[in-house]
Amino acid sequence: MKPTILKLIHLTALCALSLLVSCAGVPNQPLANGNLLRGKKCVSVNGSPPPFSSMTPTKALLSGGSISGLLPSSRLANSNAIKDPAVLISQQLSAAMVSKLGMAALGQRQVLQDSPEKIAKACPDADYAVDVRTIGWGFCYFPVNWGTYRVFSSAQLRVIDCKSGQVVASGTHQVIPDKQPNSPSYDELTEQNAARLKSELEKNARQTTAHFAREILKL
Repeated sequence: MKPTILKLIHLTALCALSLLVSCAGVPNQPLANGNLLRGKKCVSVNGSPPPFSSMTPTKALLSGGSISGLLPSSRLANSNAIKDPAVLISQQLSAAMVSKLGMAALGQRQVLQDSPEKIAKACPDADYAVDVRTIGWGFCYFPVNWGTYRVFSSAQLRVIDCKSGQVVASGTHQVIPDKQPNSPSYDELTEQNAARLKSELEKNARQTTAHFAREILKL
């Protein structure tokens, strides 16, 4: 294979990954008053996740090194029942807020509208809506180790006052793992109903939950 094509394929993987995880999220706005949420009624909110994406060397080669080599893989996600990481993050944050702030959890609901005002209107029974949404998710091969892959994800958090529709805290977090000795191959990611892929996404979700809890909610 020509060196020029190899360089294009490498750049495709890096650029596409950067685009997916660095999409404009909400600004980092830590909770100003740690007692604001204490004892309040809270509902967990999620939207609809963007298409799950994957990048393989074959896709990059067939695309001639263009960014289109990173293709949505909704079929892979749907056929293996891969869940939106935002749902798990919401569940974990809700449990932490109940435990540490004495909040009353009103459950989890999907609100497709993205504006804080519309989310607030959809949750009139709560004091605050903890809105978590996936910005980007998928997997991509390591540019210098084509046979191994990393699973990436990016999510945003907003805590919305359901009475005023104002955002009282927000943040964005992305997980892009480095190469590890046990980084999986494509087959290892997708075999057994994508068990390893699901495990890696759950690991990313736990890291994101920990970041949001520590840096944004100050739990």
